[in-house]
Amino acid sequence: MADSSSLIEFQSEHLLSKWGFDDGDLLIPTLKNNGFPNIDTDNDFWIFFNRLVLCEVVERFVCTQIENQIKPYRCLSSHNPIRIYEIDGHHVSNLPINDLILRPWAIAVKKTQIIATAKQLYQERRQFKDSNGDWSYLISSEVAKITRVQQGWE
Repeated sequence: MADSSSLIEFQSEHLLSKWGFDDGDLLIPTLKNNGFPNIDTDNDFWIFFNRLVLCEVVERFVCTQIENQIKPYRCLSSHNPIRIYEIDGHHVSNLPINDLILRPWAIAVKKTQIIATAKQLYQERRQFKDSNGDWSYLISSEVAKITRVQQGWE
């Protein structure tokens, strides 16, 4: 088993909350301490980049480990940018609060996977501009697109 300091724990229930994953900022300390020290949280590029990395990591390494059948989506938000709208074939708004249970409760992701993902996304950053030329974390990487198809989320 990996040393816990080399892991980041993602609580699956955070996919149900606009404040989940530390209000979307869960990975900022990891990015700052591992090759991206110049993160300025007021800078549009870094706000975009942090949210892009979070979305990609959650889709690739967290959602794929959830036992329930889920459908994640990215949303334009100043809060958590990745959530789910469906659990086991039911829209979350139609489920009683007691049925909003995701398994497992927590999923650990290696920091090395997170940093490798961040470095790859940084190298490919030019592809994440929308038709207006603005940075957009709503645009998925090719790896995330393949993951979405393989998981049946598309």
